[in-house]
Amino acid sequence: MASLIENPPGHGLFEVHVIVTGTRRRISLGRVSKRVRTEAKRRIESLAESRKFGQRTSASDRAWVSRLDRVLFQRLDRNGLLHEEDSSLRSCTVGEWMAEVIAQKAETKATSTIDKYRKAAALLADAGHAARPLGTFTAADARQLRTLMLGRGWSEAYVRIHTRHLQSAFGMALRDGLLERNPFTGLPTGSLTASDGKRQYITIPQTFQLLDACPDLGTKLYVALARFGGLRCPDETHAVRWRDVDLSRRILVVPRGKTGRRVLPIPGPVFELLCQAAVDQPDPESPVVRASKNNLHRNVTRAIERAGLTRWPDLFQNMRRSAITDMRDVAPNHAVEQFAGNSAEVADAHYDQAWESWFDSFGRTFDELIELKRNPKQDCYRSLGTIVEDAADRTAVSHDARHSSTRIPNSPARIRTGDRAIMSRQL
Repeated sequence: MASLIENPPGHGLFEVHVIVTGTRRRISLGRVSKRVRTEAKRRIESLAESRKFGQRTSASDRAWVSRLDRVLFQRLDRNGLLHEEDSSLRSCTVGEWMAEVIAQKAETKATSTIDKYRKAAALLADAGHAARPLGTFTAADARQLRTLMLGRGWSEAYVRIHTRHLQSAFGMALRDGLLERNPFTGLPTGSLTASDGKRQYITIPQTFQLLDACPDLGTKLYVALARFGGLRCPDETHAVRWRDVDLSRRILVVPRGKTGRRVLPIPGPVFELLCQAAVDQPDPESPVVRASKNNLHRNVTRAIERAGLTRWPDLFQNMRRSAITDMRDVAPNHAVEQFAGNSAEVADAHYDQAWESWFDSFGRTFDELIELKRNPKQDCYRSLGTIVEDAADRTAVSHDARHSSTRIPNSPARIRTGDRAIMSRQL
């Protein structure tokens, strides 16, 4: 048991007396309020019991220790109240913890994600929190940090991105027992859905007008990969190397997507541009898109103006949305999710997979759809319904060939998808 003693009496200076490993120890608290000294007595008593019985320090006690000033922390350590793993708690500041988080995340996360964590760490440093002990960062500090971001004129969506990464970083400290609660819990972190006013479908004719107005091949590839391939800009478009392109099989590998590595068929317009760029036999390690990341919005906006078009909101996001819209016309949802790298529902992520046959059928059908939308008045192109039916037939034939030994005669060759337009050849 620990005891709280005023020493000397009447001077308002308090000590906690406690027995640690058979020896009576005195921990000086100084002049503190009744609430603080009562809490200190309870915590020191708990630490002594943990040492006596060889138990691990509780998460709440570790969080309390991490918030102490350096002098009191060293007194506890000197008197044998802290385990070896607890001795580094007080030395961890907010800035040091963020550096540790970044080092851990770098092993599994994409470079773009690590950059966001670095920006979040820089934000904490700008606000004067980097040198603070980790345990002293409170929910009030988190709310003030959000107010600071909004005061800089940042959009709500951008503020939420930073808050989400800070919540993740402090959540790791909570799991490690360095905090009692996450100070960013309760702050809005969810992604904002684009309003109807910002959503705009970029038509195929508009896209070809824009491609004709682009100043160089690099910019054309950038636009084509975003509009026809659905790649995210610029993280995914600039991550693709020539080693990731297989022109003979018309397959493109996105090595560092938001949801990890993925493989997708190369649409016709992208294939033509890649063939033009491959004439010079580029180095396999060189990037496919050579256009600089700097001023991409400005350069593409100027190309839009030269093409006689009106600039649409969410410039590159709407290109990706339009590409996914076209993909859904010719492929089942789970295949589009794999090709586009979208997040899927748990059931789809664990069970549904894009068949190998879809790479061939999707590539050919998508090219036909592009031509149909590019020249909607020409009678030589088949209707969209016929394109979808033929895509289902091609996939079903491939499926029949693989499963002919176990398939019930005359049963429908079903495709695993919720789209009833292509669920069976017999519909």
